[in-house]
Amino acid sequence: MSNLRAAILSLCIFVPTMIWAQSATTSLRGTILDSSGAVVSGATVSLDNKATGFHAENQADEKGQYLLLQLAPGTYTITAKATGLGKQVKVAELLGFAAQPLPRSHRSGRRLRKRLRP
Repeated sequence: MSNLRAAILSLCIFVPTMIWAQSATTSLRGTILDSSGAVVSGATVSLDNKATGFHAENQADEKGQYLLLQLAPGTYTITAKATGLGKQVKVAELLGFAAQPLPRSHRSGRRLRKRLRP
């Protein structure tokens, strides 16, 4: 009975991790600069995907850098604006990446199954 519990516990731990690792996501990072090349701290960067209705915003830090994580791949409108400066709008296709399966020699499932058998 304890082997069955161990097997169920292993599935509860490893299956959600495996499912999450297979989903494709991307991120967007950049630096906001003015026309002279100086960094713009505190600029607001917004990201919109019209197809899904997704919206996210972030503030550029003191170095003018921003970061948006865990984005679904798709076409996004990126808007940057700051007090005293004009608004910049760009459209970009953000591509995702997915975890690749491990080579057979790196898989531990076979060893795990052997340990769980009575």
